[in-house]
Amino acid sequence: MNNARTYLSIVFIVCTLAFAEPTASANAPAALQKHECELLIVGATESGWAAAIQAARMGVNSIIIVHDGEWYGGQYTEQSLACVDEDKGVGKVGWGVDWHPMKRSFHRSGLFKEVMDRIETFNEKKYGAGMPGLPYHGPSTFHPAEAEQAFRELIQPYVDSKQIQVIWNHAPVAVEVMGKDSSHPRIRQVTFAPVDLQTGKTESPDARVNARLTIDASDWGDVIQLAGVEYECGPDPQSRYGEPSAPPEDEISHNEMNPITWAMIVEDTHKPSPIERPENFDDRNYPRATGLSMNGFGKGLEWDRPIRSYGGILHWPAKNDGNKRMLSVYSVRRIVVGNKELGTPTAILLNYMNGQDYPLERLPARVVAALEEIEAGASQKNIVEMTREERQVIFDDAKQHSLGVLFHMQNYVHEHAADQTHTFRNFRLSPEFGTPDNLPPKPYIREGLRLKAMYMMREQDGRNRDGFEKTAAKERFSEVLYPDGLFPWQFHYDFHRTGRTYLKKEGDDGPWIDFEKPGRHTRFVSDRSVFPLRSLIPIRFDGLLGAQGNVGFSSIVSAAIRLHDQRIHIGQAAGAAAAVSLQHEIELRQLIEQRTLFEEIRAGLCSSLDGGIPLLLWPFRDLPAYHPAFTAINRLHAAQLLSTEATEVDFRPDDPAKQAWIQKGIEQIYRSTQHRISLPKQNLTRGEFASEAWNQVKDLSMWKSWPHWDAHDTDHDNIANVDDALPFISNEPIIWEINRPKPTPETDGLLNETLTKNSIMINFGDRESKQSGFLTDVGAPFNSKSGYGWGKDLRSQTRIRNAVPESYRDSFVFTRTLDRWEYELPNGECRVTICVGDSGHDQVHQNVSLEGNPILTDITTTSGLFQEVTASVIIRDHRLTVDIGHEKHPGNTCLNWILIQPVN
Repeated sequence: MNNARTYLSIVFIVCTLAFAEPTASANAPAALQKHECELLIVGATESGWAAAIQAARMGVNSIIIVHDGEWYGGQYTEQSLACVDEDKGVGKVGWGVDWHPMKRSFHRSGLFKEVMDRIETFNEKKYGAGMPGLPYHGPSTFHPAEAEQAFRELIQPYVDSKQIQVIWNHAPVAVEVMGKDSSHPRIRQVTFAPVDLQTGKTESPDARVNARLTIDASDWGDVIQLAGVEYECGPDPQSRYGEPSAPPEDEISHNEMNPITWAMIVEDTHKPSPIERPENFDDRNYPRATGLSMNGFGKGLEWDRPIRSYGGILHWPAKNDGNKRMLSVYSVRRIVVGNKELGTPTAILLNYMNGQDYPLERLPARVVAALEEIEAGASQKNIVEMTREERQVIFDDAKQHSLGVLFHMQNYVHEHAADQTHTFRNFRLSPEFGTPDNLPPKPYIREGLRLKAMYMMREQDGRNRDGFEKTAAKERFSEVLYPDGLFPWQFHYDFHRTGRTYLKKEGDDGPWIDFEKPGRHTRFVSDRSVFPLRSLIPIRFDGLLGAQGNVGFSSIVSAAIRLHDQRIHIGQAAGAAAAVSLQHEIELRQLIEQRTLFEEIRAGLCSSLDGGIPLLLWPFRDLPAYHPAFTAINRLHAAQLLSTEATEVDFRPDDPAKQAWIQKGIEQIYRSTQHRISLPKQNLTRGEFASEAWNQVKDLSMWKSWPHWDAHDTDHDNIANVDDALPFISNEPIIWEINRPKPTPETDGLLNETLTKNSIMINFGDRESKQSGFLTDVGAPFNSKSGYGWGKDLRSQTRIRNAVPESYRDSFVFTRTLDRWEYELPNGECRVTICVGDSGHDQVHQNVSLEGNPILTDITTTSGLFQEVTASVIIRDHRLTVDIGHEKHPGNTCLNWILIQPVN
């Protein structure tokens, strides 16, 4: 360490010993305590916590965390998200929960695995199971207060050693900026004041921190806003980033956001424990809460905005189903299954989008009035830009709305339920938070401020391209794998309902529910992506990194990167970048310019510093952090010394390494390092080869340098760096489009078979879809005159798309369940070709059987492509029988045409 850093460390220690939480008198401002440190982290959220530990492990000696509460862990703890949501994808065999429609994408790694291992070890001791809740949406659950202890225990050694200091219950109130008018202003110091989370009010400032670097891991980007750093909030218009599902400018509401939710933890008391009636309660706010609610009164309500779907699931399990993993309000996010022998009651997280979410636009009249009383125009602000006092008005109303869910369950649903064994009337709010109302200190915040960063991640960079919606997605790496990627991520673009609609006759003084606005849903999914360093660094300011949700992505991408593991990874990446910047006394943006220093960030993340668990860098599906070749495989691929095909999402480290694969890897490494790998033995596994290769190149100063960074356009492709997902490789602008496989004779939908004189061709569709040479079936029931038809009337289930010229593949009959079509034929053998698909839309879960034998099972076809299959059958009852669809699968089976060729 140089003399300057040594001096700062001495000053920091002296200030730390002198600091005591001030108690301001009513008549005089508090004394201003001054602190010096290398790294200031604003927010002890899961991201801020991770940044501090990672920076400390990488040698940053003086770190101060300042937090506006008194709990580590953010959404895990003070926001009460006690049922872990992790990166998920669509793979059918990935490591993960087999009961969930989306599968976990990656093995746990890094600080996320460290804290989850600690939480689950505690659960095992106390509850008899590491995952004690058996939730439908899970699998890992915990009590927030107990999870906070796991966060605290992991960071405590660094606090005890004075490497990290924490100042609780303080919020930023001012930021001093050096060189405001320069091209790269720099944050110099931040002033803090005591804050009361229950009221949102701050007292006189009493602490000031001067730091070489600052990480903003706060909930609302406090430092970013106070410093005047560029940021965005609210929806991005399509014109801003060219995202395919972004709304046009004239359809944007500035204060529309992914809703907040005031989560609740409730626990079984085995006796009536009803809560008091919340303020402004009305059962009509909760028609979606359960099926009983919807059937009882919800269908008769008239709202002033169109409702796409209502939802409403089972309220609670039947008497003997209480411990099952099933979809009900009771068990969807159950934390602990009760155990009489252990004396642990059933505990449930209520964080439930069908009734509990609180949209942030079209606020109720009472909320608007309260906001306008504070400041004219406050009700039209985006919540990001509100003062703490203004946000508190919304928070207080959101609390009452959440309590209304519980009150509705304890009363209306209880009274209408035939089986009251598991009634919520016997549940109380958990006292574990120590708050006056037994609610968590903060709401769950899905979307906040977005830092205007060196690169803003966009939907088209990572969205799956196998089809329009996630039902068509296959396992693959994303279209863009950023060269400065630091960790992997994958999820659907997960918007809860962002709109609010009121009863037509009562307006915004009366009951409301949320509703789905165009493009704001969960039907699009990302591929296996990585998160770039550039999205942590402000486009203009120095001395600052974003973290938590205050990072460089669009509103749409923010909906996919807000999970428990992702937020820890973001913090860990920010902490590593800060450590390298401080160690080399280099500006953060210069880490993008110097490849060797950038690789030090990856080295710090994918290592076992202080006995930690290395972080996954590359989005392979099958790499556990404990594998001996974990670091080697990650470092080689992240550095692009090895590459793989887009669909090879498994590395298979324990498989034998084929000679051709080894030779390809040797050549790839040589091109980048000019070093020829020599192998000590034959018959290596793939993991052993990676380990040997990495051991031979990891100490070389031969990283293939990136092009010299140009402030505007490094790769000279006429795409400015700020808009260039791949700034070191000349490329075209990234545009989202479906990757359509080249049609084959089996997928083009065209009748390519050689016809015999007794061939029978049937085209399915409406009366406008006639095709020369074909019989036309319009979905009518079977009749003996025509000799063919359906078991029931399907004439309303025909479509013609006008998307391709041939009518016989442009039209179809479809079913959402299971239907039977028959054609009279002489007994004997015949050859049958069947075509399914849709010229205009993706279709999933398509099934076809001939004479009771499946020939197409769970088939997906993308828009404009089809699936043809030929089979030989024996007719024994004078009828060819074709069954299409499935009683349980939710997709449409679309039958285009059939060719029947009797065999003489």
